[in-house]
Amino acid sequence: MTNCAKKTLCSLTAILLATLILPGFGAATPYKATLFPASAKIYERGTLKLSPAGQSRSGTIILPGRADPATLIVTPPLGVPLLDMMQEKISSIDSQKLADLKHELANIENRAAILRARKNGLLAKIKFWESRSQTQDSSLEKLKLLAATMGSEIQKDMIAADQTSNEINKAKEAMAKLKNRIAAIQGDKKTSWQINLNFAPGTEQTINCTWSYEVRGCGWTPHYRLEAMPGQNQIHFTWKATIQQSTGKDWNNVSLSLATGRTNMRPTPPAIRPWVLQAVRAHDTARVMLEDAMPKRTARQRTLSVAQNAPVKHEKATYALWELGTRNVPAGEPLQIRIKDQKWPAHFAYTLRPSVSGVAFLHTSVELSESMDLPSGQAVFLADGAFLSKRPFAFSGKKIKLFFGADPMITAKVILNDKKSGNSGVFSKKRTWMWDWDLILSNNKSIPVSVVIEEPRPISRDKDIALTLVTQPEFTSDENPEIIKWPLTLKPQTQATINLHVDAQAPDGMNVDPGWRW
Repeated sequence: MTNCAKKTLCSLTAILLATLILPGFGAATPYKATLFPASAKIYERGTLKLSPAGQSRSGTIILPGRADPATLIVTPPLGVPLLDMMQEKISSIDSQKLADLKHELANIENRAAILRARKNGLLAKIKFWESRSQTQDSSLEKLKLLAATMGSEIQKDMIAADQTSNEINKAKEAMAKLKNRIAAIQGDKKTSWQINLNFAPGTEQTINCTWSYEVRGCGWTPHYRLEAMPGQNQIHFTWKATIQQSTGKDWNNVSLSLATGRTNMRPTPPAIRPWVLQAVRAHDTARVMLEDAMPKRTARQRTLSVAQNAPVKHEKATYALWELGTRNVPAGEPLQIRIKDQKWPAHFAYTLRPSVSGVAFLHTSVELSESMDLPSGQAVFLADGAFLSKRPFAFSGKKIKLFFGADPMITAKVILNDKKSGNSGVFSKKRTWMWDWDLILSNNKSIPVSVVIEEPRPISRDKDIALTLVTQPEFTSDENPEIIKWPLTLKPQTQATINLHVDAQAPDGMNVDPGWRW
């Protein structure tokens, strides 16, 4: 019996044993599934065959090895109370899809073995003909005939060997793909969950039940595409989802939904940290300095340490749910679905920060008509069809500020005009500092552009340090009090200049750090 026949027989035997050994086992059909980013909630229906078990009747449900039996909810028909259920691990039984894939893999492995044998035979023939070239006890005519025959046969066999090598490589690629699909479906679990259900006594020998459970090894990954179209004052936003499931069986005609939330979100808010003001003892100074030097945990780190139809959006308590309608989701095969395709109204401008960069960055602020919850995923950023970058992207809310990338055609240069320090005053000595510099802004494009120039505002952290800032043209305040900005329109092929002048003074003898501009 060949390996292929043996594997096929084993698969059929396993399925037969499932029906013989598990008398209450009934075939389950998924009809609904909600995919979270790293898990899924599956709803199934099936007919359970009940058998007497003392003062009750028993039936059996088989769950995938990656399922969490603690999340199982069984809904029997009215009038058939569920008394109890117990779980146990059993050896996994291959689904029909998994059995078919293993059968196909066995066929290809057998073909690969035949091809390798054929190649070895061809190489042996080539070696034989090459050995005949040493023959010397023949006439000249026979040697000429032998040479012609050898050349023809060796050439034919080498072509055949090369073709066989190509077929072997194709077989290897097919085997690798099948093994990946089998691994995606079967995962690392070699066991399944057998759920033994006990029902109240009754006359029914079969009952129709529905049940739901959560399972790992399923989920979805978001992919975004944001294309800036400044000429149309729009952003073309596309949101796609790659979904996959490895439950061991295909989902056919299931009502599919995607949830943007995570099932492992902490259910309670973190405790409020007490705010205590107290004197610091001398021996506590080193400990306080050490605590200040340690990196602070972010809110996320604190939380983790404790704890084919148009999609329709539904707001849940802690996440958004997108209903995708009825879909077919094959086991172990990624499937991509388009969630959103929108045109967002946007007004584009360029941000220039001359103190840190000499080039402008295209940006826009968007206010959406409805709130969106976009989980973290990779996004492709483009401008007028040209690729700019690929980077992580996530968003929740209605307002968002987006940067698309640098534009070397719009530049800024810092020119220092003057910088000095000294002393002033007769009766009250003061130390003084002065800075004066220009920002030279250039638009090398053939069209006018809107720009926003942002610079750090000089800030005094001591009441005895006085600062005076004068700019031409005058700046406007930003939402961030440490930033000043100038919204301007630069004409094509032109330059603009912004002048900044800062005076600072402090009491003589005061140790002052004038900052990074000094």
